[in-house]
Amino acid sequence: MAGSAAIFARTLSTILRSSAILALYASIAVLAVAVTVALTGTLGLKPLAAAAPTSPAIGAILGISGCLAALISGGLVFTVLFGAPLTREQTTGGIIAVVASSAGARRTWIARSLALWAVAAIAAIVSAAASVIVMRWVWADAYPLAEIDGAYLLSMFTLVPLFLLGMALVVTAVGLTAGAIAGTVAANVIYVAATTTMGRLAGSGISTSWYAGAFVILAGVLLIAGVGCAAFVTRERVVLACR
Repeated sequence: MAGSAAIFARTLSTILRSSAILALYASIAVLAVAVTVALTGTLGLKPLAAAAPTSPAIGAILGISGCLAALISGGLVFTVLFGAPLTREQTTGGIIAVVASSAGARRTWIARSLALWAVAAIAAIVSAAASVIVMRWVWADAYPLAEIDGAYLLSMFTLVPLFLLGMALVVTAVGLTAGAIAGTVAANVIYVAATTTMGRLAGSGISTSWYAGAFVILAGVLLIAGVGCAAFVTRERVVLACR
């Protein structure tokens, strides 16, 4: 356990070490979430709130916007903050030293995945809460936050973080065994597919329960895939990926 904790702390440190990369991530995440919130608010929420300040549809808009904000900011952690730290450790031999120790390849994989997930989950939760609060404050201050459907809250604060956990397991496994570039490609493919799918579902007028169900499916698929990756994370593959 002590070895896993050390790997977790070291990974977290490498992810957060570069102020330039962190600034890049923050800029992209804030811009992407801000554009989503602004378009949704001005085109959908503002006219609706003016006509019916307590309409249940307002809660749906707030809930969907929070879910998308969480997905966007959390997913961007993998596309922006994943590759550079792993590349640095693979090229300097840091990864080889860790997997050659008593920690082994799989404990290294799990610890690194959890460190990456922790950053993504915090970013997602903060973005979701901030988006809902800001949108309600700017365009629908008469709507009570307590009226937002619980399925949206479940999606924002539980299902999206679970999806991100599965994504962390998959992306880290690919990065460790096939190289940082392959891991970044996997992150981008998963991120684009998830955000596009959930964005289209949001625009289709899908019901609250079905929208939450889609997040259940996304999270379930990624978690199962993530657990399945354990079979491919071996010391030999990790060492070969560093050469």
